[in-house]
Amino acid sequence: MEEDPTCKELKKQIRTLEQLTDSMRALVDASFEPLLVLKNGTCIDQNSAATEQFGYCSSEAFGRPFSDWFVPECHDMVDRNLLSRCEIPYPVLALRKDGTKFPCEIQIRTIVQKKQTLQVAAIRDITDRNKLLESEVKFRRLVEYSSDWIWEVSANGIYTYVSPQIEKILGYKQEEVIGKSPFELMPPEEASRVAEIFKDSALQRKPIVAIENINLHKNGHRVVLETSANPIFNEQGGLIGYQGVDRDITRLKRYEKTIEESEKKFRILFEMLPIPISVTEIETGRLVDVNDRFCKTTKFTKKELIGKSTIEVGFYSAQDRGEFLLALSGSDEIKEFEMDFKLKEDAVISALVFAKIIEDQNKRYIITAFYDQTDRKHLDAQQRKIRRLESIATLSGGIAHQFNNALSVVSGHVELLQVGLSDDEKVQTFGQSAMKAINKLADLTKLLQAYARGGKYKVESLNLNDFVRKQLPDILPDKHPGITIDMDLSDDIPNINADASQLQMVMSAVLSNALEALEGCGRIHITTGEKEVDEGFAAVHQGITPGHYVTIAVKDDGKGMDEETREKIFDPFFTTKFQGRGLGMAAVYGIAKNHGGYIYVDSELGNGTAVQMYFPRE
Repeated sequence: MEEDPTCKELKKQIRTLEQLTDSMRALVDASFEPLLVLKNGTCIDQNSAATEQFGYCSSEAFGRPFSDWFVPECHDMVDRNLLSRCEIPYPVLALRKDGTKFPCEIQIRTIVQKKQTLQVAAIRDITDRNKLLESEVKFRRLVEYSSDWIWEVSANGIYTYVSPQIEKILGYKQEEVIGKSPFELMPPEEASRVAEIFKDSALQRKPIVAIENINLHKNGHRVVLETSANPIFNEQGGLIGYQGVDRDITRLKRYEKTIEESEKKFRILFEMLPIPISVTEIETGRLVDVNDRFCKTTKFTKKELIGKSTIEVGFYSAQDRGEFLLALSGSDEIKEFEMDFKLKEDAVISALVFAKIIEDQNKRYIITAFYDQTDRKHLDAQQRKIRRLESIATLSGGIAHQFNNALSVVSGHVELLQVGLSDDEKVQTFGQSAMKAINKLADLTKLLQAYARGGKYKVESLNLNDFVRKQLPDILPDKHPGITIDMDLSDDIPNINADASQLQMVMSAVLSNALEALEGCGRIHITTGEKEVDEGFAAVHQGITPGHYVTIAVKDDGKGMDEETREKIFDPFFTTKFQGRGLGMAAVYGIAKNHGGYIYVDSELGNGTAVQMYFPRE
């Protein structure tokens, strides 16, 4: 029986379909990507790649919901995209049968055939691609989150890439800058300068290292950038551009300028301060800075001081510095520490030191300021001397008064004996000897009274020039062949109110000391003049008040005195083999003070003595 043609055709189509199905199966299995055939959201078939990747055999995969191939967190998204027939690839996290996970990308195609809808899902493992993406993301985050502006320019200097940070630094969006050159963002004069640097670097194919340049912000204000860049080369070694970074250093430059101005102000203040200041290394004592007042006080130049230690310069000994550091070690600060400083010309000053330890760049220094109290100590000594002389003068006055009363009684009785026993030769002889002694004691009493500033003064208007010319022969009646007396008397000096006899006593005592100092050979120079004493002079010379004075000075070129002797010259009964007449100079001091005047003695051993006297003008 012959087969029905219709049935025969149908069988032929079935065989063709089976062949096509086998071909499609072979093609699907040949795919490197896992493929799943889905119907109504469940798996009805899978290729061998899916079996290998996920571990499900065909029977296990058949009928399993598509979302089971992924972690639970992704189920909603997978189902939603499957339902909406989304054909755009999207990433999810896949879940194998053994529980391991891996990143993948799903892409689904929907097939409608003979009223039957099927979906084919391709699942791509993107683990390696994700590593690259992660690296790219990290780099992009680094670039985008960096506070610096990262850029790339072509070989002809045109921006091909700029990071988003440019908007924060210069106010421009990325798209506003790409296609421009860096020099279009600079003031004209700056653009010319920087262009030359870039041109030179490109010609030499070398990096650009930390050049400062000024750019213009979009709103017009200036921004200071620090630019560094490396050249980019192609495979043939040709220069194709530069990759670089710009750092905004505007605030840093302002800060540097502020510091510079602050340092300048500090330097001005440091140099203008009227007290000596030095900075030394605490370990070595090496001087690293001194102000002008320090140089002026010590007589050294900065060149002679900087780099040398304080001991090397000779300011003080190692022992003195050790004591100074010991005092400083307690609290890193000392105030009013007394020590002596030796200056350049071997002069020694007494200093009141203030010091503090400071630290700079992990190195310790001592900043030292000192006050030269030599003059103050001298003034204190003068005041103590004045107080001592005042005390002695008070005592001398009391003694002179009592002594004078007793002497009057003695002299009166001697005179009565001489009158009553005028015929007794022995009484007359003894009486005359007694009266000579009494007269000497009377002269001594006058000196005591003069020192005590309590004698009976006969004040009159005197001209010192006339007084010296008239009284000098009486004061120095004897000839001294080896001694020359010069007089330099100033013309038209005002008169003074003084007791002539007291002034004669003054001149006699001063000239007698000068003669003794010369020891028969030398020169005495007598001068007169006027001087307006101001508060500064009065502050240094305790005992004189500001005003107008007539002066007389007696200077000799004799042996002079050392400082210790000079300090005691006005002490009563002080004497040396060169100076001293008992109460002579003490009386001179008292007479000058009683006349409202002042006396000062300047002397140096081997260089003579000068006695300067001041009397208020009339």
